[in-house]
Amino acid sequence: MNHRMIRRVVPALLLTALVVSVPVRAAEREVDVLVVRLAGGSGEERFRYMDLPAAARFLSPVAFTARGGGLSFETESSSGMSERGRRALASRPSGTLEQVSLLLTTTGREPRPSRTVTVSFTLDELLVRGGPWSWVPAVWACARAAAETRWTSGRVWARSAVYDGSTGRITVKVALSK
Repeated sequence: MNHRMIRRVVPALLLTALVVSVPVRAAEREVDVLVVRLAGGSGEERFRYMDLPAAARFLSPVAFTARGGGLSFETESSSGMSERGRRALASRPSGTLEQVSLLLTTTGREPRPSRTVTVSFTLDELLVRGGPWSWVPAVWACARAAAETRWTSGRVWARSAVYDGSTGRITVKVALSK
């Protein structure tokens, strides 16, 4: 290498090193999630520390594995969140369906799904058949969609979850990828 070439390469290498060392800034986006709050004040801790984070977590791809009739989930990424507000949509003796507005910190773009399905159900169906996910409609919809694919593994996430007050139905658009 001659001296002239070194003078050209060194600044380029320094610039490359600088660009690579700058941390990627996370983007913030405001989203609405659906969560069922338990009747009475007894479920506040569950709501804050389990249900609300689960609803936010399933807005990004979550790895799933199906074995022996069971389904397990493993989060691939985490994002920060802060609650911006909430409003009650429907109420039952066991709990109230709420729409919660969250400000999420995300680091990536949504991958292209292999398949998108729509899962629709009523609040009563969710409360009766939802099992451990009765309090988080998007998670229950993702679990149903993943189980119905008959894939042994993949990724699943909720693209949207909406409650229609006139029909009493919750509709969740679920994305799946292998």
